[in-house]
Amino acid sequence: MCKNLGIKSEIDALTDGFYTQLTGHKNAPVSRQVQYALLIVRAMLSQKQVLILDDIDTVFDSAFGERVISSLVPKANQQFLLIVSNKLDSKKYGLKSIRLTNEMVAA
Repeated sequence: MCKNLGIKSEIDALTDGFYTQLTGHKNAPVSRQVQYALLIVRAMLSQKQVLILDDIDTVFDSAFGERVISSLVPKANQQFLLIVSNKLDSKKYGLKSIRLTNEMVAA
């Protein structure tokens, strides 16, 4: 999954590779985008029934966003996947889009 997200080479470059202990985010040896990708990998491996990616737009460029969606959607068949984004084109990935507004939605 790290290879699909394009972060494997950055992890391999760390002194202890995948065994590098990361503590906090202020002195992290990797970028914010790599940290976010690692959180996504961790969430996918946890096999939780609900996976929510909130505010994904703040940590990715369009290529990274495409890699995240391309990696997650096929693996999320056993999960409820909710992606909060202002930039991703849901139709491009065959995802259902729900626009949230201040108005109440009647069921």
